[in-house]
Amino acid sequence: MNEEASSSPDQHGGAPTRLCVCADAFGLHPSVNDAVLQLVAQGRLQATSAMVGAPAWLPGAAALKALEPE
Repeated sequence: MNEEASSSPDQHGGAPTRLCVCADAFGLHPSVNDAVLQLVAQGRLQATSAMVGAPAWLPGAAALKALEPE
C-alpha cells in the first residue's frame, strides 16, 4: 500500500483507512527476529508479539530495546 492510498478518504467519503500490522512470534528464531526488525526499520510494521520463553528472545529483546521510537 502506498502513502497516497492510505491517506485518502475511502470511496464513501469517510475517514482514511488505517492499518496496523503486527508480526507474530518474535523471539522464536533469529531469522524471525531479523525479519521483524527489518520491517520496523522500513516503517512497515507497528507491533509484534513476543515469545519470551523462546530461544532467540533475549538477544531479540536487546535489539528491540535499541530501536528508536518515532
